[in-house]
Amino acid sequence: MFSALMPKKNEFFIQFNTHADRCAVAANAMMRMMTQLGRSPDEVARLIQEIDLAESSGDQIEHDTIVMLHKSFITPIDRDQIHMIVSGLDSILDRLQDVGESVILYDIKEATPEAREMAELAADAVERVRKAVALLDNMGEATAALKLCKEVDELETKGDKLWRSGVSRLFREETDAIQIIKVKGMYQILEDVLEAAENMGQTLEEVILANA
Repeated sequence: MFSALMPKKNEFFIQFNTHADRCAVAANAMMRMMTQLGRSPDEVARLIQEIDLAESSGDQIEHDTIVMLHKSFITPIDRDQIHMIVSGLDSILDRLQDVGESVILYDIKEATPEAREMAELAADAVERVRKAVALLDNMGEATAALKLCKEVDELETKGDKLWRSGVSRLFREETDAIQIIKVKGMYQILEDVLEAAENMGQTLEEVILANA
């Protein structure tokens, strides 16, 4: 019976990796969705559904991980750190789903160049999060993982600058007040994705430094 409370060391890391993979799938779908706006409504709808499925899968992974955590007597890293990781990954998926939902809510027909570029930056940041998560079970790769976390932070900084320049151009060139509200809202939601990835990078950095 005691052995049931002793999960294999890699079980939590498998959950982390699967969760991070769902984030990367959703981020890639979100990026492709932004490029399809104004081109293929059917493809946009399909990609929004792909994001939703990834988010739903992530919710289940988070639930299963927390259940496993409560059943485990010993964990490979601190319990609070496990909570922080799954919560951070879930936040990324939630923000990605917000992008898809905003396209429907705001009736976005076409993405601006800034929005498409922000989506690309967000997808790149989430991919780096995925790679950093994959290195968590090997502290011999701590330097590489920390480098990835730093790159996530740099991508968020680029996204923030792009957000400001996009909003500035929007107010200079757009005369339709409703369109201004829609596009500005989309910029903010894309920035939220980048911030969620940045927060996850900071969490991973804390976990790595605490366990290296």
